[in-house]
Amino acid sequence: MAWRDSRRSWGRLLLFASSIIIGVAAMVAIQSFSENLQRDIRRQSRTLLGADMRLESSMPLPDTIARQVDALGDARTKTVSFVSMALFPKKQATRLVFVQAIDNQYPLYGKLTTNPANALDQFRQGGSPQILVDKTVLLQFALEPGDSVKVGNVMFRIAGEITALPGRPGFAAAVAPVVIIPAEYLQATELLQRGSRVTYTWLLRWDDNAEVNALAEQYRESWKEASIDVETAQERQEGISQGFRSLGSFLQLVGFVALLLGCIGVASAVKVYIKEKQSTVAILRCLGAAGKQTFQLYVLQVFAVSALSAALGVVLGSALQWLLPLVFADFLPLEDIEIALSWRAALQGWLTGTGMALLFATLPLLAVRHIAPLRILRINVEDDAQTGRLERWILYIAIFAFVAGVAWWQAGAMAALFFTLGSAVGLALLAGVAEGLMWTLRRFFPSGWPYPLRQGLANLYRPNNQTLTLLITIGLGTNLLATLFLTRDVLLQQVSLAGGGDRPNMVLFDIQTPQKEGVAKLVSDYKMPLIQQVPIVTMRLESIDGITKAEALADTTDGIRRWVFDREYRVTYRDTLIDSETIKEGTWHGDKPDDGKIYVSVASNVAEDMKVKVGSK
Repeated sequence: MAWRDSRRSWGRLLLFASSIIIGVAAMVAIQSFSENLQRDIRRQSRTLLGADMRLESSMPLPDTIARQVDALGDARTKTVSFVSMALFPKKQATRLVFVQAIDNQYPLYGKLTTNPANALDQFRQGGSPQILVDKTVLLQFALEPGDSVKVGNVMFRIAGEITALPGRPGFAAAVAPVVIIPAEYLQATELLQRGSRVTYTWLLRWDDNAEVNALAEQYRESWKEASIDVETAQERQEGISQGFRSLGSFLQLVGFVALLLGCIGVASAVKVYIKEKQSTVAILRCLGAAGKQTFQLYVLQVFAVSALSAALGVVLGSALQWLLPLVFADFLPLEDIEIALSWRAALQGWLTGTGMALLFATLPLLAVRHIAPLRILRINVEDDAQTGRLERWILYIAIFAFVAGVAWWQAGAMAALFFTLGSAVGLALLAGVAEGLMWTLRRFFPSGWPYPLRQGLANLYRPNNQTLTLLITIGLGTNLLATLFLTRDVLLQQVSLAGGGDRPNMVLFDIQTPQKEGVAKLVSDYKMPLIQQVPIVTMRLESIDGITKAEALADTTDGIRRWVFDREYRVTYRDTLIDSETIKEGTWHGDKPDDGKIYVSVASNVAEDMKVKVGSK
């Protein structure tokens, strides 16, 4: 009977299908792609790190630790990395680049792919200084293999462009694109001087399933004392997985909002559909059908359309996920991602789409049970289609619980709580605005206005109006877009360097003492204001009130954060404060004091982590 009744109304029933299809497709595509990405991250964890274990330090290894490292693993390689300027003679241009010196064992896992494909082989043959350059640099300066690049005091010949490097996503090249040189030419560049900021990396590989994490824990403390960071493939995998898991949860909630908006449209379409079916329902009631039977009739119709629409959304979403690797190519840590249909994502998308549409559609369907048989004889029967408040509140609670459950499944308990409460408050506010608009128009209708305006405004509160639905859907949609744009702008503001006034928009750093006057004159010659000259000395912390690092580590009650002994501090000295600085406690000693003491000031957040106060040494 549901089929026979719907044959002439399939066009109207399918009106809301597109909303469900798009919402479900977004959810399935994002979740399925996220699951494929997480699987590949777990499977290629060694490629992400380039090794089973990675050691990193700003200094060469002490002899005792070097002997320990030499005894570990079945294969090992070392890289030396630093940031420097490269000169491109063909264009007489320079570029900040990330220089990486490697040997023939690099990489231990993954592939360093180049264009042309044999560029890496030529690079490793040696004989003459050759270099591999990130593809963005070749594009920027219109270079090609065979051109020259000068790094330090060595002129290198470009063997080819780097198209993929293990563990380095494409967006990293936006700041400092990588150039790779043979380790044998590193000293000849003369870029490694006293005070140079260099990163030494040791990569280790085991051929068998060694307990790499256990070995890392065994040596971690002693290596930490020597300022050596250690990371295993599993630790890198967990860190990257967490980041992309958070991004996936956020995008899934965005897709869920799209589905939520679509389901509000479903409720509106079903409401209009039932209004048109009131005469049919009244006839059925005259023929002896109970209100419960007519309700079941239209629930079956809505369920069939919802299930079909959700299924089409699953198919579309499964196809769309093939495009996502192209969209996120520069941000993904992996070069190749194996795309496959996630049955878990498909089932979740279908259940969510069908359940959400059915719950929202049931709100207007509740009125079907109260349509009186008298409706067939009298056009205007007041209150015969009114639904009990208890029933509606039960349905509201069910919708709230369903939305919270899906959000919890996708993003966790805390995010689900804020998301659901925020959505409910937003819906309530928009519904209040819509009801207030309709009440205001009824109460203060502009009867003296021209006919087209009066007719248009009256349609906002007349029977079968869509004011409430449109205000909610457009309002929530605008809210979603505004949230995305505002979040983007906030993030961009955090990393933007805004010039203007007395704020600098260019910083020259690593200027040695003999170069100070020459650089200042160069700036003045180019008619640029020299706003500030800041001396910077790199230091480490030896002790706090006589407590050394070893003593602080042994005492777990002192509250001193471990990092304060491990980091390198950029220390400056001057006799005056600048505008952004304020003394919160103690006295500023700008001039050299007469008491022979040396006074230092410490940032308040650093002082808290050090557990120091005025008078500490």
